[in-house]
Amino acid sequence: MLDQMGALEVKTPVLSTFPDLVPFPQFVTTHPLTGTQLCLRFSPEEHLMRLIACGVPAVYELSTNFRCGTVDQSHLIEFESLQALFSGTPLAKV
Repeated sequence: MLDQMGALEVKTPVLSTFPDLVPFPQFVTTHPLTGTQLCLRFSPEEHLMRLIACGVPAVYELSTNFRCGTVDQSHLIEFESLQALFSGTPLAKV
C-alpha cells in the first residue's frame, strides 16, 4: 500500500558510527577488525528524517528496535515496528 502511494521502502543501519540523539545511555561497541566505534540505534526515524530532508517525498521501514530498560510481560528489549515519514509533497493516490 505504501509502495503504491509512492513511498520508498528503506533499510537503515542498526549499528551506526554516530550515536542517536535520544537522551538515553547509548550501547557502544567496537568492531573487532577495524577498531571502529559503533552505536546501537534507538530511533530509526532519525535516519528516515535525513532522507526526507534530502528531498525524498515519503519513506518507510519495517525495523527492529531496541529499548533501554527492564523486561517484563508487556515490554521487550527488542521489538519490530513500522516507521513511515511523509513530506508535504503530494503522493500518488491509491
